[in-house]
Amino acid sequence: MASMTPSPKWDRTHTHIQLVALELFTHQGYSATTTAQIAAVAEVSQMTLFRHFPTKESLILQDPFDPAIAEAVEKRPAKETPLRAITAGIQSLLDTFTPDVEEQLRTRLRIVADNPELAAAAIHSNDETITAIATALTSRGVDELTATAVATAVIAGLTRALIDWSTHINRPLMPTLHGVLHALAGTHA
Repeated sequence: MASMTPSPKWDRTHTHIQLVALELFTHQGYSATTTAQIAAVAEVSQMTLFRHFPTKESLILQDPFDPAIAEAVEKRPAKETPLRAITAGIQSLLDTFTPDVEEQLRTRLRIVADNPELAAAAIHSNDETITAIATALTSRGVDELTATAVATAVIAGLTRALIDWSTHINRPLMPTLHGVLHALAGTHA
């Protein structure tokens, strides 16, 4: 069975549902907001909501970044070390972020930071990101253990920086993350 590329309508609905959820979580709290409320405000059925987001947690944690990061890592020059390929790949992706993407990311991370029940789901989400990056590195000829170890180190450092950034409203994203990525790569900003 061939995989299907989501249609523009699917993408619009997906984005709309997630934005409604983020707004409700922000104003009512994550725990106090139900998927039924989200579906009602988004004007979709609960079945549609769950086709797009299989769990309540996925409304916060699901994002398009894993495949984009993996693609950015894969496209890095072959001579780069695994660590440099990851950090430079992530930096190139960050350079495409719009202010709206940054604000949505901050909102999502703030909700995670404020809700301990999301911690396990966030760790699982990081595992998916690590796997995507490690797979990109192994396609470049890096052995699996090294690829997983380097991806884990970068994602752990980046996650910590992102959570910290999300709770400091006056801290700008790009300088914060570029500084962390340079520190992880052992390069100078």
